[in-house]
Amino acid sequence: AAKVDDDSYVNVPNLLHALEEAHAAKPTALVFGPMAFAGYSPERFRMCGWAWQDLPANWKRQKCERRGFSPPRKFPLGALQLLSSNIVRALGSAPDVRAFADAANASADLRGRESNEDVALGYWIARLAKQMHLNVTYVSINDRAPNLGCFRNGGLYRQPLPRHIVIHRIKGAAG
Repeated sequence: AAKVDDDSYVNVPNLLHALEEAHAAKPTALVFGPMAFAGYSPERFRMCGWAWQDLPANWKRQKCERRGFSPPRKFPLGALQLLSSNIVRALGSAPDVRAFADAANASADLRGRESNEDVALGYWIARLAKQMHLNVTYVSINDRAPNLGCFRNGGLYRQPLPRHIVIHRIKGAAG
């Protein structure tokens, strides 16, 4: 199953080629897309310690553990989230995920960047993978998934190239 943000453009031939490469490794469970890391609290619908890499510097600096957040987990960013069918089935059939979704739908506290649904997805994938003994393969396409709108040095902010799979933040004239 795949999902893209409404301000994303997917180069389908590049995506299909990248998926062929990913499947050649014969993963048992696949999470594919641009990746980042953050801790999460499902009770508060909040993330903490967001970072591009698995170094918990932001998580430590923001004292996320002391504040009750899970350790940083990898998650696919909303520009492109592709999950293998066994992960989708696990998410769709887990009572804990259903209870979380019901509570989130009933909550008025889901505004702002700290309630990031991408981080919540990563939290639940990691939790279910552990519970169900799924060996999840994460395929990061950060180097093939630029954001438009600003072109800072580093991160995903750079000009698109023909090899890119997804272009995110296609908003306004600059995009």
